[in-house]
This record gives sequence, structure tokens and C-alpha cells, in this order.
Amino acid sequence: MELIAEVQGEGQIFYRRRRRRVKRKSGNIDDFCRRWGSQYSYMVVLDADSVMTGECLSSPVRLMEANPNAGIIQSSPRGHGHAVCALPAVCHPGVRSAVYGGSALLAVGESHYWGHNAIIRVKPFIEHCALAPLPGEGNFAGSILSHDFVEAALMRRAGWGCGLPTICWLL
Repeated sequence: MELIAEVQGEGQIFYRRRRRRVKRKSGNIDDFCRRWGSQYSYMVVLDADSVMTGECLSSPVRLMEANPNAGIIQSSPRGHGHAVCALPAVCHPGVRSAVYGGSALLAVGESHYWGHNAIIRVKPFIEHCALAPLPGEGNFAGSILSHDFVEAALMRRAGWGCGLPTICWLL
């Protein structure tokens, strides 16, 4: 609430808390889409530790506007502050660019996304990516924990591009 006052964001920045906390993070996304999704063309899904500049947020919007077949555009992750990287070599900017660039070129819009720091086209997401709990008992029942992989697969099956942005599939 302090941030809203500080940046004069009244009516532009909204804070919400779910009434029913079900289905973990995918439940949070589902709740937003069900209650407010029809008011938005895109949504940017962030984690609690996500840090993005205004340019980093507006650039994917421009990509979505320019590419009507893109369903999910994933940003390339970068460590910040005291972030710990499991593979230090991959966190080096030069290596990171090669790894993510190569991955994006190979996937050509048929990739997954990491469930955060991505922009998502809301209408097709609502139409194709609702996740029901898996039936049965045991480890393969209940809420889908890797919802991001399943949501990307459902978007791709519906004909929408997903993944890191590359010139090959976006234009």
C-alpha cells in the first residue's frame, strides 16, 4: 500500500489476497483469471523475489502486440543481488545469452515456461489452460505442481507460441 502512494499508482496498481488458498500458485493464477482476467489482454506472472524494471515489463508487451500468435513469452532469468546460482558458469552473462539463445532457437516457439517472469495472453490462457486436479491417490494425484509445463503444452496444443523470444518464431 505504501508503494501505491509513493508512485501515485492509485487505480493502476492493485493488491489482492485470495479468499480461498487452493491449488498453490496455479490456484492464485486461476483466481486472478476467473475474477479479473476478462479486463486484461496480458498478465505478467512474477515470483515473490522477481525484480523487473519498467522497460523489462513494457518490452514483452510490445512483443505481444507485434506477434499475435504468441501465447506466452518467457523472459531470460538473471541473478541479482545475492542470488545463488546452482551452475555458476550458466549465470555468467556471456554463457547465459548463448544457452538461452540457443535453447530459444531450437524450440522455435514450442517451448515451456518457468511459471514466472513471463507475459501471458490472458484470453487463450483462460480458454485452454484451466487445470483440474489429477484423479486418484498418491504422488500422481491432486494439484499439478509443475503447472507451468502443462500450461505451456496446453497453449501450444491450442496453436499459440510459447517460450523465449527469438526472431524465428515471433516474426
